Amino acid sequence: MTRFERIHVHLPILEHYANHPDEQRLGDRELVILEDDDALLAALPEIEVLLAFRPPPGHWAEAEKLQFIQVPGAGADSLTSQTDLSPDVAICNASGSHEPEMSEFVIAMLHAVTYRVPQLVDQQRAHHWRSQLIPGLAIEGGTMCILGLGTIGANVARRAAALGMDVVGVRHSGKPVDHVSTVVTPDRRLEVISGATALVIITPLTEETRGLVGPAELAALAPGAVVVDVSRGGVMEIDALVDALDARHVFGAAVDVYDTEPLPADSPLWDQEHLLVTPHTAGSSSDYMRRISNMFADNLEAFERGETPPGLVNRALGY
Repeated sequence: MTRFERIHVHLPILEHYANHPDEQRLGDRELVILEDDDALLAALPEIEVLLAFRPPPGHWAEAEKLQFIQVPGAGADSLTSQTDLSPDVAICNASGSHEPEMSEFVIAMLHAVTYRVPQLVDQQRAHHWRSQLIPGLAIEGGTMCILGLGTIGANVARRAAALGMDVVGVRHSGKPVDHVSTVVTPDRRLEVISGATALVIITPLTEETRGLVGPAELAALAPGAVVVDVSRGGVMEIDALVDALDARHVFGAAVDVYDTEPLPADSPLWDQEHLLVTPHTAGSSSDYMRRISNMFADNLEAFERGETPPGLVNRALGY
């Protein structure tokens, strides 16, 4: 059995959390905190185990001792796309760590957009009494289409069904999911998107899902539908969403993920009418780092025992 005594941690982008994992699960291992990208690049030749969120690309050939990387979330696209990262390096994710917050966030955004909560807040701040703000299509009796029926998608489906919605969706395997009346594979997505009153995008970013939602998919929605995107920047063509909002085919949308993050201050998305912009915060929780630490420890300990870690990423699939 192998035991790694030193763990390098690179989480500067998660500055709103503690910059190191919970040491209780990791025992007496030495934690080396890498405060920025320069520190990571300088340490790469010596790193064996790394906990990192979106490390800078293009330097993995220097990581000659690297054996294990843990990402503190479900998405591993920042690593699976790196051709210079040795195929022998195990990449593990923390799928499920954002539950229940992420599924609750989706439902919150569904209500916020449908009932124009941002516009009501703007009116309050302007001391403007206007009671004629018309809500969108009724949630109860509507159809929610979920693209990505993993742990989070399945929990969104459960919550949406409890609201009286018919839930349909897309899953890579096409296998049935509780509370979802129809499940299809990605190539058949238009079958379930067609006529949906709400579209929720939760799928990871892979070569298969890049551009999964574009003009054709948005046009297939029921007029006045709501869109909520908590997946990854690149899964939805954001220009197509803007066009659908401008044409009033999509009633409103909430987007939490972007091609460039942080979203540039001069991005026109900030001022797009009926678009609620959130800063990749759908999975935020008060005990986020504790959950990540537990999943990290579970994955690393299994790897050290020579077993398949529960969070091992399939590089061919991208998640």
